[in-house]
Amino acid sequence: MKNIVLIFISTILILVGCSKDIKIGRAEHLDIYKLAFENIFEQEASLYNDSRMTYLYVRTDNLDELTTDEKNDLLGYIKQISGVEVSEGTYSDIETNLSKGKFGGMSLALENIRFNSNGTVVLTSRKTFLGSIQMRQNFEKKNNLWTVKEDKILKSK
Repeated sequence: MKNIVLIFISTILILVGCSKDIKIGRAEHLDIYKLAFENIFEQEASLYNDSRMTYLYVRTDNLDELTTDEKNDLLGYIKQISGVEVSEGTYSDIETNLSKGKFGGMSLALENIRFNSNGTVVLTSRKTFLGSIQMRQNFEKKNNLWTVKEDKILKSK
């Protein structure tokens, strides 16, 4: 009986010790962020498609690994899917605009970004427009493409 237990424990230790970390290249971060922003933007799309959304702020200051060109590429992509003016900013910028009488702004942000050693990515995305949505998104790579493995709305106001 002791031999069976020792063999079982040895097998588990070997399997755990042989597990290989999967590195997510820095170049892939932009693709993941595009997918994350597109996914949160599509949540409750009817609310802003029929409204008067005129501009969108995207928080990029916390995406440190992206170059300026990559951030501009990301903003351009979001402009393409949203159809409105897009610039770097946060919800506080929208509040400033509201106090000046400029309405119709939306804010998007990615937070708590975690690149896991098993090759998956988990992050929290936030959208603020006519209310707020906070969503946890899980991404994995299948057939050389990043896909949403799972998303879950954490808060909706």
